[in-house]
Amino acid sequence: MNLVCPLPQLDFDVITLGHGSGGLLTNKLLESGVFDLLKNPLLDTHHDGAVFTLEGQLAFSTDELCDFPHFFPRG
Repeated sequence: MNLVCPLPQLDFDVITLGHGSGGLLTNKLLESGVFDLLKNPLLDTHHDGAVFTLEGQLAFSTDELCDFPHFFPRG
């Protein structure tokens, strides 16, 4: 079995912490090809969350800043 995972053509050489900031660098990284690789109707909205219907609506986010654990303040 030969699996291939194509990488997007990036216009920068290094991915830095700034690319994970959720700002302009994140958008540049995603627009450089990631959105094309993962293209589907659900992800094409480019939202950072999702809405699930489970006996009503539930909003789900993977943003790590939603919670502040007691053992790691401001984490």
